[in-house]
Amino acid sequence: MKRSSTGKKKVFLKKAAAALLACVLVIGITGCGSEEPVQEEGKEDVTVTEPKVAGTEEALAMACEKLGVARADITYYEVEHEVDDNLLCYDVTVVLGDREYELVFNEEDGSVVEGPEEESFDEAGMVLTVPAADAIQTALKHAGLSIEQVDLYKVMLDEEHGAPVYELEMKKDSEILKFEISAEDGTVLQQSTGIDR
Repeated sequence: MKRSSTGKKKVFLKKAAAALLACVLVIGITGCGSEEPVQEEGKEDVTVTEPKVAGTEEALAMACEKLGVARADITYYEVEHEVDDNLLCYDVTVVLGDREYELVFNEEDGSVVEGPEEESFDEAGMVLTVPAADAIQTALKHAGLSIEQVDLYKVMLDEEHGAPVYELEMKKDSEILKFEISAEDGTVLQQSTGIDR
């Protein structure tokens, strides 16, 4: 039996398509195992490195080292992870007695971007006879707590009726404790509690 020319073309096209498909599969399979990365033209090769500063505790430890103080000497601290001039940074605020220091560390290489900047709580000319550390201890004692039981996250010196007053906020679990303590004699002027939601 003789095939028509149309039938021969169909068989030839089917064989050609099968051969082409086989070539594509072979090239695709052997190309998939390639160990060399394919880089798109015009794109830069990006290397991902581990950050030098790996968290808030490490940023705090670096601040202590830069300031030459022990962690136990700190009466209050705050660490914020933020972007500063297009750099991922840790902004560390440390209170030592009546002095506050701020340092900013580059997360990637651990370098100091800013600081240490020092500020005294008594710059406004107010007479402080009670250091911030003592005010914190007074608030804790008044609340019946120890420093280990709370997250201290705000100590601020303010002026009320011409007298210096520490405003403290502490958090225990979901409860927020607020105190106003005289910076002249250490008395608790006001205490309130609230719930953190």
